[in-house]
Amino acid sequence: MNIQSHNEWDPLKTIILGDVQKARFPKYDDVFNEVAKHSKWTETPQPKGPINQEVLDLTDHELKNFEKVLQDFGVKVLRPRVLDFQQTVHGYRYFADGFYNYCPRDLILVVGNTVIETPVLFHSRFHETEAYREIRHSAIQSGCKWISAPRHCLPVHEVFDAKNNLTESTPIFDAANVLRFGNDLLYLKSQTGNVAGAQWLSTVLGKEYTVHIWEDVYAYAHIDSTICALNEGTILLNKQRVTTAKLPKFLKKWKKIWVNEIEDMEFYNYPYASNWIGMNVLSIDPKTVIVDPRQPKLIKRLEKEKFTVVPVQLTHSRTLGGGHHCVTLDLEREC
Repeated sequence: MNIQSHNEWDPLKTIILGDVQKARFPKYDDVFNEVAKHSKWTETPQPKGPINQEVLDLTDHELKNFEKVLQDFGVKVLRPRVLDFQQTVHGYRYFADGFYNYCPRDLILVVGNTVIETPVLFHSRFHETEAYREIRHSAIQSGCKWISAPRHCLPVHEVFDAKNNLTESTPIFDAANVLRFGNDLLYLKSQTGNVAGAQWLSTVLGKEYTVHIWEDVYAYAHIDSTICALNEGTILLNKQRVTTAKLPKFLKKWKKIWVNEIEDMEFYNYPYASNWIGMNVLSIDPKTVIVDPRQPKLIKRLEKEKFTVVPVQLTHSRTLGGGHHCVTLDLEREC
């Protein structure tokens, strides 16, 4: 297995696509429950336990369609092993059940020939990477450097400060806080990534890479509903969160496609993601982008910029908290 992926847009060769079998929302993860307390959505409570089976069945069907679309473009698609997320884990100073395998990009970061299991926020996701055991073994056998970051065992009152911001007592970040631009990595400081995490990542990668900490942009979670890199020189930007002044210097001269508004998308019972998950797109190559068909304005704008748009629906991207970029993890892109 060849691991080689330096950015978000080179021609895609091999990818991991997530899975929803046995998915559930954690009951016993105190960190997860603390984040849920501060959700802007108050009309229905954050669900706990098994996810509605009809939601999972439809999503499983749509993921299989997504897999076929990728294969039709010549992409090799790998899927995670199915885990029993109902099992609970007693760790040092924490206790949690599991979550899901829907979003591999939340947990694993590929930088060139290096794969990093990041020090994720939620205790309920600490053992999720066991689903990629065979992939990890094959990658290491082929010469890939596979690193597992130290994961925090902090109780919730040591994870967040009085203002519900992450403390800096230990490195914490989800892989989905990072967007790759070759030797430049854009790192979103948010509720799922602290400065200590960026410093750890910079140290591990060495002087060849620059980790740019992006602050005061989007405080809640991941980076890829705020900015997406479509190809070298072109970025997609959430205008409600980003201004040109807020962009790091290395992106100032890039072509900017601004998304002024996003279409409303349905969800079941509780929205784990905002409507902005609709701009969570995946580039197959520098001119081909997978987009949710429920975003006609975004599709029209991308087509105007001469992109080929491939519509793939993920009906419950809001319910489950993941769009096309989230539910995939590219292992190999043609340099």
